[in-house]
Amino acid sequence: IFSCMDIARRKVQDFLFKNSDLSNEQISNTISAIESSFGAERFAFDANIRHLISKYEIVVNGDKKFLELDWSPITGRDDTVEKIMVTVRDVTEINRLREISNRNEIEFSMIEQLLSLEQGKFREIYRHANRLLENCLSIASHSDIHDADKRTIFLNLHTAKGLLRTYNLKFGSNEIHQIEEDFFSSNKSANPPRTYKPVDLYQRIKKVLEILDNYRIINSKKLNRGEGVVSIDKKCMVEVRKVLSLYLSDTRQVESLIHEVMGVVTGSEITIEGLAMEIISQHKLIAEKLKKQLPRLEYHGNPFLLQKESKIIFEGIFFHLIRNALDHGLETTEERQAKNKDKQGKIVIDLELQDNEIILMIGDDGRGLNIKKIRESCPDSKNLSDLEVCYSIFSCQLSTADQVSDISGRGVGLNAVKSEVEKLGGRVNIRLTGERTNDFIAFQFEFRIPLGSLHHGGREQIRAIS
Repeated sequence: IFSCMDIARRKVQDFLFKNSDLSNEQISNTISAIESSFGAERFAFDANIRHLISKYEIVVNGDKKFLELDWSPITGRDDTVEKIMVTVRDVTEINRLREISNRNEIEFSMIEQLLSLEQGKFREIYRHANRLLENCLSIASHSDIHDADKRTIFLNLHTAKGLLRTYNLKFGSNEIHQIEEDFFSSNKSANPPRTYKPVDLYQRIKKVLEILDNYRIINSKKLNRGEGVVSIDKKCMVEVRKVLSLYLSDTRQVESLIHEVMGVVTGSEITIEGLAMEIISQHKLIAEKLKKQLPRLEYHGNPFLLQKESKIIFEGIFFHLIRNALDHGLETTEERQAKNKDKQGKIVIDLELQDNEIILMIGDDGRGLNIKKIRESCPDSKNLSDLEVCYSIFSCQLSTADQVSDISGRGVGLNAVKSEVEKLGGRVNIRLTGERTNDFIAFQFEFRIPLGSLHHGGREQIRAIS
C-alpha cells in the first residue's frame, strides 16, 4: 500500500498521513487521541475514537489512493491500553467502481427525468434556469457582495429551484435547496450567516450549473434531442399555404396565420391558458405529497399568444403563484369534502388588455389568506387594516408555513414575483374578494404590466388571437 518496507519506529503522522488530504488539525487530533489512550483504561480509547481518522486520500509515488483505517486497542491484564493495532485497507479500486456505478445511476435517473418532458421542453427550462444561475454566478464572483446583490442571488436561486422542481429535475433542485439551507437559512433571511464566504457560494452555484449542463449533454447526446430549432419540411409548408389560401383571400392574413402555427408547432409560442395548464400539470407529484388533487384551470379572457421572452416572464409568475396556491391556499381533499367543496380545487385566471396594460388576475377557491398568522408574523400590524396586512406577504422574510421544506416556507416566492413585475414597470395589487371567515379571507392577485415592456428586439412578445 505505501510502497515502503521501512516501517518500524516511523512516526505515525509521517508514515500514515504524509502527502494526504487531511488538515493539520485532523492529524493533530488523531495524534492527541492516540497519546492520551496509552497507559489509560480502555474507556479512554473508546471516548477518543471519534477523533481517529477513518478514511482519507493519499498520494504514493504519484498515485492517488483511497485508504480506510480501523483502530483496535490492545490491552494488558489491568485493561489499560498498551498498544494500538491499525488496519489499513486500500479501497481505491472499490471506490472507483462505486463512483462509476453512482455516475451510471445518476445518469439513468437524469434520463428518466428528461424523458418525462416533451421534446423541446428541456431547452426552455435550461435557458431560463441557466440565465438565472449565470446571473448569480456573476454576482458571487466578486469578493465583496452588497446586501442588494445577496438578495438578488437568493431570489434567483429560489426561482430556479422552483422551475427545476416543477419539472422534476431533482439533481438541480436538490442542490439549490441545500445551498439555501447552508447559506440562507438564518431566520429565513436573504442575508447569509456570518460564516459565509463569497468563494464558497460561487463554487456551489458553479456546481448547480455543471449539473444543469450534464442534463443538457444527456438530452442532446444520449437522447438525441438536439438543441437546434425544430424545423418543418419546406414542401409541407408550401402545401399549408395552398390550403389556407383556399379559405383566406388576404395574403398577409395567410402569412400571419402560418407564423402563428409555426410558433406553436416549434414551441416558440404558447397561449397564456396553455402555459398555465402546462405548469399546473407539472405539479402532480407535489399535489400528491400534499394529499391534494391537482387543481383545474378556469380561464377567462381572449386567448393570448406569448413569444419566448414574455413566456419566461409569465412562466415565473405562474410557477410561484400556482405552487403557492397548491401549498397554502387549496385545502386537502379531505378538508374540501368536509366543507362540501369539489374535491378538485380550482385556479382562476382572468386576462385582458386595457389602456396599453395587461391586467392579469389570479385566484383560487381555497381557504384564502391566513390573516391571523400574517399579523402574528408582522411587527406593528395592530393598527393596520386587513388589506394593508395582506401586502406584507410580499416581504422577503414572511411565510405562513409552519416549517421550511423543499416546497416552500422561506417567504421568497411572492417577493420574487413582485420584484420581476416591478422591473417591467408594472405593479402587483391584492384584491379581497370575500368576508373574513375563521382568520382566513378570500383574495385575488392583480398584476398590471405595461404592454410596451413586453417588446423584445423590436418585436411584440404578446398578442391577442382574434
